[in-house]
Amino acid sequence: WNIVVWNRECEHVTGYSTEEIVGNPKAEEMLYPDAACHERVVTRQSSDYRDLEREIACKDGSIKTTVWFNISRQFPISGWATWRIGFDITERKRMESALEKSEEMLRAILDATTESLILLDARGTILAMNKTAARRLGMPVDELVGLSSSDLTSLGILPPDLNEARTALSDEVIRSCKPAYFEDERAGKTFDTTFYPVPDADGEVERLVVFARDITARKQAEQQAIRAERLAAMGYMAAALAHETKNPLQIIRSNIELLLDFELEPIEHKKRLGITLEEIERLIGVTERVLDFAQPSKDTRHPVSIVQLVQKTLELMGKQFELAQIQVTTNFPADDSLYVFVSPDQIIQVLFNLIANAIEAMAPSG
Repeated sequence: WNIVVWNRECEHVTGYSTEEIVGNPKAEEMLYPDAACHERVVTRQSSDYRDLEREIACKDGSIKTTVWFNISRQFPISGWATWRIGFDITERKRMESALEKSEEMLRAILDATTESLILLDARGTILAMNKTAARRLGMPVDELVGLSSSDLTSLGILPPDLNEARTALSDEVIRSCKPAYFEDERAGKTFDTTFYPVPDADGEVERLVVFARDITARKQAEQQAIRAERLAAMGYMAAALAHETKNPLQIIRSNIELLLDFELEPIEHKKRLGITLEEIERLIGVTERVLDFAQPSKDTRHPVSIVQLVQKTLELMGKQFELAQIQVTTNFPADDSLYVFVSPDQIIQVLFNLIANAIEAMAPSG
């Protein structure tokens, strides 16, 4: 095969001039010095092909990647056995290789983290995710990509209530273009989850990044710490509790002995029974308050009156105030409109500790 046409672009790409290539029977060997590559080029000279990539040797010794299109049959030229059009795609191939390496590095970084990372579109469809997220959802990455949150619910992976909460949160993040945080529980584990908006050039949120951190161990440690604090507080309350139960028990005993030893008038008999019942109810109330305080917190947050939280704490510590000869004065709003979104038991624990510290720091009779 002899090359009969060699244009300026061919000269620019390869560095070989027209005089060096046209009519030179060694031209193909110069351009394709690799014997196997040269054989493939010669074999396919007369066949039709599209997007045929070949590496071509340049005059300066460099190797460039070209893509060729043989359109001889569609557009035959008299006197030419075959002709083809080629493009230098060396830079494109270099960029593709760099992008592939960059994607591999990013994938390695994402998969190295022990926390879940998920990329969603604005409709909640999974676009990408790391292996940790896929493992927690119980399916391979390639099977999860393309699924929506509704699909995950249909497959039994995402509970309906959690799907509804996440959808509402996603809509809020898209609307406000601000991150949102929440905790959710799945299969006995607690996750600290953040939705991050990914705005486009116009500032519109088209994608969301979901980052979920397993905080189960931390939550368990917190619960253990709260439990330990409660037990310590119970020890502090033990002395006061002994005083608070001693008086009712003495009154109950005295009235029962009186009923057993003497024939009382019906009115007096009924009165003594009423006093006994009142003291029993008093003991039940003391016991219930102590049990409520001692039992593990459920850590459920909901709107609650801050006034009621303070009042309950003051009731718990009533005997401590009495023993320390401390008078407590409160000034609450009449409408009781101060509500906060908290875990009530945890706030009572905080108030209890603060007041206990204040009692210890104060002089008697305050």
